[in-house]
Amino acid sequence: MHRRWKFRQNIKRTIELTKLQFCEVKPTIDEFIAIFGMALWSGDTTYLSFETSTIVRRNRRAILKELQIVYSRNSSNGDGARLKEVFGLLSKSFQAIQS
Repeated sequence: MHRRWKFRQNIKRTIELTKLQFCEVKPTIDEFIAIFGMALWSGDTTYLSFETSTIVRRNRRAILKELQIVYSRNSSNGDGARLKEVFGLLSKSFQAIQS
């Protein structure tokens, strides 16, 4: 019973923190999809088979390449800073989940 309550509290806190961070960064739909994709393809590839880790790396590169295309299409000058901000959001979300 206590573990279930603690789990619910952690999920609630994670959702609140993530919502606040998303409100600060305000990712575009393209950035949101990139964050979501990177979240799906994140994690340690050390224990994966060679074939699987190759797929993970290929998909990560494809996501970043697409985001780079989006930024170049929008011709934003602060692409590097924006990319750092967007992926900082992903990192903070993972930290909130793990704490």
